[in-house]
Amino acid sequence: MNPSLYALFRRSHYRRVRYWEDASETERLEAERFATAAVAFCLKHDPSFRRSFVKVVTGVELSTTEAKNLRVEVEPFRTADLLLKIGARFLAVVEFKIGCKLQPHQDPASPAFGAETGYGRWLRQHSGEAGIESASFTVLDQSESKIRPCAETRKLKIAVRHLHWEELLAIPHNEQSNLLISDLYETLSSLGVRAMQYEQTNNARVTASLELAGKAGSVLVDAKNQLGCADKYCYSEGHSDTSLSMPDCPRQGREADSLSPQGWPL
Repeated sequence: MNPSLYALFRRSHYRRVRYWEDASETERLEAERFATAAVAFCLKHDPSFRRSFVKVVTGVELSTTEAKNLRVEVEPFRTADLLLKIGARFLAVVEFKIGCKLQPHQDPASPAFGAETGYGRWLRQHSGEAGIESASFTVLDQSESKIRPCAETRKLKIAVRHLHWEELLAIPHNEQSNLLISDLYETLSSLGVRAMQYEQTNNARVTASLELAGKAGSVLVDAKNQLGCADKYCYSEGHSDTSLSMPDCPRQGREADSLSPQGWPL
């Protein structure tokens, strides 16, 4: 097993099922908890990802100093999957959802969000007691429909954001430049985040295409050297095919009928 964030999850007692579609609600919940911890780990160890994540998820632009002093906590309370805090400037809670449904007390579209046991009520009270200027609640999930805060939620005067996992792909995650974030996205893909699964599939296709193109190029170069062709290539692309030929190849004493129409030896 390759060492990775997902390998840690696979080795834990939480990973009991082979296919996520067969997972129970509890098993899906544990996957979401691990995803939260993995994101928090990367926030702690990657300053660039930290600033970009906060901007995408909360809409807050952090200075270099603020990013350095960002407080990141995983489930400090039952009402927060991920808590982000900068002194008295802002407090943000991010709710992670992959396979579990958003419950009424977690849902800004439900009056229960602002009720006594609701996450919104807790966030409002906690930020007010701490004298925090700005508070926000972000839901990060796979839902196709947008959350529209209800009247009760709007009265709480906290910023509500609803993001799709796909929006995290706006954060730089090139494998060569940032192996940690690339590992994170591969882990999220393995945990069932569809947007990351699509990204991994596309990357695999591009990689495979580049490998094939590289092999084809090597074959052409070898053929050129064997035939003594000049360094001149002709590229043409049609509706049904693409071709690359080398028109200036000497016949090297071979008869014309021993060559194909493109100049290749038969």
